[in-house]
Amino acid sequence: MHLILDGKLQPKKTLDSLELVYQLLDELPPLLKMNKLIPPFVIRYDGGKKKEDSGITGIIIIAESHIAFHSFPLEMVFI
Repeated sequence: MHLILDGKLQPKKTLDSLELVYQLLDELPPLLKMNKLIPPFVIRYDGGKKKEDSGITGIIIIAESHIAFHSFPLEMVFI
């Protein structure tokens, strides 16, 4: 089963914050009654030659699978 959340209506500062993404990935597994195996790993990617690919990527490995986060703030419309 996949759960996909669309954050297009979130403020850019939320989707472009390493700290907030880390916190989300760290706090989400217990809320879903899942078990963290390692702390979250979160990085900022500058997009290389395609600046529109810039954003935040994060992952946490859980016993049941994994949870991933990807943001592309340059491509999104923000409120």
